[in-house]
Amino acid sequence: MTSETPSLHVEKSQSKLPAVSRKVQSLINLFWLYFGVILVIVQGFILPPLYVKFITPSLYGAWLATGNVLGWIGMVDPGISRILQQRTAHTFGRGETDTLGSVIGTGLFLGTLFALLPLFVFPFSGSIVGWLVHSKAEHTELTTAFNWALISMSLMIATFQPAAANLGLQRSSASGISYTTASALGIVVTYCMLQGGFGLVSLPVGLSARAVLMLVLNSLWMGDWCRKNLRGKVVINKDELRKYSALSTLTFIERIVTALLTQSDLVITARFISNETAVAYSMTGRAFEPIRLLSERMLPAFLPGLAHLSGEGNRERLQEIVARLIGVVSFVISVGAACVVAMNFAFVQLWVGKEYFFGERMTILFAMLAVCNILFSALAETTFAVGGVGPIEIMRVVEGVVRIVLQVVLFKLYGIIGIPLAGCIGMVLVSGYALPGISAQKLGINRRTQYWIVAENFLRCFVLMICGVITFLVLSQTIRVWTWLRFAGCSVVVGIVFTAIGLAISPGPRRELQILFRKLRGSKQ
Repeated sequence: MTSETPSLHVEKSQSKLPAVSRKVQSLINLFWLYFGVILVIVQGFILPPLYVKFITPSLYGAWLATGNVLGWIGMVDPGISRILQQRTAHTFGRGETDTLGSVIGTGLFLGTLFALLPLFVFPFSGSIVGWLVHSKAEHTELTTAFNWALISMSLMIATFQPAAANLGLQRSSASGISYTTASALGIVVTYCMLQGGFGLVSLPVGLSARAVLMLVLNSLWMGDWCRKNLRGKVVINKDELRKYSALSTLTFIERIVTALLTQSDLVITARFISNETAVAYSMTGRAFEPIRLLSERMLPAFLPGLAHLSGEGNRERLQEIVARLIGVVSFVISVGAACVVAMNFAFVQLWVGKEYFFGERMTILFAMLAVCNILFSALAETTFAVGGVGPIEIMRVVEGVVRIVLQVVLFKLYGIIGIPLAGCIGMVLVSGYALPGISAQKLGINRRTQYWIVAENFLRCFVLMICGVITFLVLSQTIRVWTWLRFAGCSVVVGIVFTAIGLAISPGPRRELQILFRKLRGSKQ
């Protein structure tokens, strides 16, 4: 199976595929991913106040809950795009021209089939949203928005395949331009419709506009490359169908468990507590979204290159790159989460109102959940990219089951605070035990060394988290009235101090910074 890491001596078929620089493509990909993060942050800052202004809290809370239901419906996509990206990059790295056409063609065919499935939910939309709202007017508006969301979901699933193919073909600019352009369009459409009085339906219509443009642009970029380099030989192959089926079965099971898990918190809150509580729960955790994006978007920039490199069989280089990536990701999420712990109470108060802040204890649990999620995900995704598809997906299924059980138990014992707590405990029990071993095996390094690396990263996160809690206690007692100017000043100071602490206790990122400074100094001479 080509997803497995080959030996160091690989006989490659003759290839006329264009040479690529993995480093250059990874950096270009990183640029576009972070440009996309900026758009997400802008959207997350500008649009939510409009949501609570133009949409009633009850209806918006119900929409958040239906968004989670849509996440469950999204499980019809078994993760073909992830497999398509990994196999395309791996096959490209091996230089197998004939196989590459069937890998891309088969992945596109399967992705298109699965993209149609959400549309079959249309007849049941009214019944699905009916248990979340009670008035007839809200039911009608929510049903319309839900139907538009199904359309946007179908379009997005279709978009994933050509986007994944572009990344696998090391065409980072194609994917980046498509994503950022379409995202900007989606923001503009949503903003204009909200201001125009269209209400809740503005949200899914904006998503649909984004998906359409992404699909068109990615397809044009991918088609142009295939026409030039594969002479249009993008075909559906029976052998590839079997390989996709074997791998997608595992990813599908993992997606089911993960979606049931990650999409359940707001539904539980809205159903068993109240829609208004679901809004407060969501707003309290919203500040972690840009931090999570800044941390996790670093990995997708390098994953196609890692898969391409694994196709060439250079394990020593793989080990070096993975270690550096994990160190930098750990540093970013640690500093970011600590900053949110320190400043979230003031941010939510200024942003949407103190009535939407769920409390510092919930903020700390959100921070712990974000750290666990990002660190384990970073190690899992790099292992996935170098060929550990099966073991990673099996581990995630087991982890999901454990977390679901813990979520039910802890929610009954401690209420809503048990939901993020269950996530932290479940990840530590399963990923903390199994993942370092799987990664060590695929990368060819000592297992004990990998466990120690993971433990060191968590220890640094813990130190910064303590700093965040102490800062919150000091600021909450010394500053009674917050303004945006005061918030900005405190945030800058806290960010600088926490970054300095993070660099002081993180030798890996400190070396990366030193390397960057040396390169910048050399370029000026």
